[in-house]
Amino acid sequence: MKWYHSIITKISLIFFFAIFGIIAILFVLANRQMQKDFENAQRFAGISIRSTYDVKNHKINFKKLKNLGLVVVKNKKIRKRVFSRSFFFKSHQEHKKMMQTMMGFSMRSVIYNKKIYIILRQSKKRAILLSTPFQKEFFSSILIPILSILFIILLYIAIIKNILPLYTLRKKI
Repeated sequence: MKWYHSIITKISLIFFFAIFGIIAILFVLANRQMQKDFENAQRFAGISIRSTYDVKNHKINFKKLKNLGLVVVKNKKIRKRVFSRSFFFKSHQEHKKMMQTMMGFSMRSVIYNKKIYIILRQSKKRAILLSTPFQKEFFSSILIPILSILFIILLYIAIIKNILPLYTLRKKI
């Protein structure tokens, strides 16, 4: 009998594909959730900035922004690290265009140390870094996939343990 006719090989392949499928699905779900968190932070920042923007002076009222939860980051170390990040997620394009045409600002969302920051740029002025009240929680997005993969592996081990005595019994006959 060839190795690929074995029931153990077939069960192993089924469990391998199950683990691979679960990992792929959970990766897609985690990626969508991260994108949604970024868009929510971007929309919140856009609405907050629009509500605190003074049209007459063409300036943002930072005291009102702080009351809304957007705090200007003055720590040079954090500013340097966030600005040096080369990987920016794409923001909501319509919202970004609306912000640029209404007030001359463009925004980007960046994750650094589990917090979501907003980089606010005006055409010729220095970029402003704002800390949002949103945080990215990695533990909850990692816990469920790890538990489901561990459950599948334990199920695989239990099934193989129950099949191995049948396999040796078959060889004796």
